[in-house]
Amino acid sequence: MRNQIDLLATVTVLGVLEQAYFALQVIYARRKYKISPPETTGHPEFERIFRAQANCSEYFPIFISLLWVAGIFFHQGVATVCGLLYLYTRFKYFQGYAVAAQGRLVPGGCGHPKPTQGGWVQDASPWAGFLPAGGTEGRFASPPSPPPPAPQAPARGLTSSSPAQPRRRMGGCQALASMLHVPGWLAVSDGVFSLRRLGPLYASARLLWLLLGLAVAGLLAHFLLPHSSAWMAALAQPLQLLGAW
Repeated sequence: MRNQIDLLATVTVLGVLEQAYFALQVIYARRKYKISPPETTGHPEFERIFRAQANCSEYFPIFISLLWVAGIFFHQGVATVCGLLYLYTRFKYFQGYAVAAQGRLVPGGCGHPKPTQGGWVQDASPWAGFLPAGGTEGRFASPPSPPPPAPQAPARGLTSSSPAQPRRRMGGCQALASMLHVPGWLAVSDGVFSLRRLGPLYASARLLWLLLGLAVAGLLAHFLLPHSSAWMAALAQPLQLLGAW
């Protein structure tokens, strides 16, 4: 029995620790800017931290419920991977929102913006554009056009005239997915479900929808096929490695 829910229990404890970390950040911000409860307004940085913690807490019960239903009725390994990715995107969401309001929407590598010269905010990922620090929330400015590449002389002994393609560096979300052995149908790098092309807010929302779909599929199979285990055997075969992990 414990072997069937141990991964779900681990993700649950990690989620509780993450929520505790968010709450501690609000307490530190209150002490830093001397804002006593029940006040929820004051310094802009405190308001962003408070709002980020509140948003994460609002969706945490939904996440835990879908995590356990999907893990029990669909597959524990798949639900665990989705849960870990959700916790990671929520952590990047909190980090980005604490820096700037647009930080929770910045796409590219699940990074968070950093202040630069001229009052601009640039995402840590090289694929993201630029955002004005005081602009309208959710409105992205067009990134500046990159300079044309300098012509390169072909090396001796090479007949091809095309320049060598630079090696693409693996981002944070891709590295996490690689370590967790995410299935190909999640397509974290370039597919439909691309965490790299989404901001932390939209990435976490898609993960919740994915958990909801897994939970509904598992429940429907449980009630519509109560005496047939053929579909479970077919599902468990390609996911044995993920479940063993």
